[in-house]
Amino acid sequence: MQPWKTGKEVARIVSQQSATRRPFGMTILITGANGFTGAQVAKTALQSGIPVRGYVREQSNLERLKGLNISLHKGDITSGDDLYRALKGVETVIHTAAYVALGVVDQTEMARVNIEGTRAVLQASLAAGVKRFVHCSTIGIFGDSQGQIINEKFQRTQIGFSSAYDSSKFHA
Repeated sequence: MQPWKTGKEVARIVSQQSATRRPFGMTILITGANGFTGAQVAKTALQSGIPVRGYVREQSNLERLKGLNISLHKGDITSGDDLYRALKGVETVIHTAAYVALGVVDQTEMARVNIEGTRAVLQASLAAGVKRFVHCSTIGIFGDSQGQIINEKFQRTQIGFSSAYDSSKFHA
């Protein structure tokens, strides 16, 4: 089985696995729950009877979460204290939060969110006793595959990155 999945594929897997057992424990926390991928995973988890806690920025657009029975926690993705409070009682984290942009971007902010944010979520998860951590990334971390199948044995050969986003997710 390939480990790289789209947001809808992750949501489908959550649904399939929860139909037979509760692989994610009592409650899952989704970072970036208001984003495209996070909202899809949240909807599917809720439909499967899995309680969802969302972690979003204070100024987040919550339109995608409208009507969902989700507990929201607001904070900065690099704040260990905010994350730790949100993680109390959570057994699984699905980390979808990211600064996604193409073209001219604030590379410093992108690195802060995507690299330092991932580190902070991992550290807070360990401190809170989280048992399972799912990190959603991008296929762009592999660079130009030149038609090769990308699996666990794939070796990145491209020098440099196609975008600041790909670079930040690779280094996360």
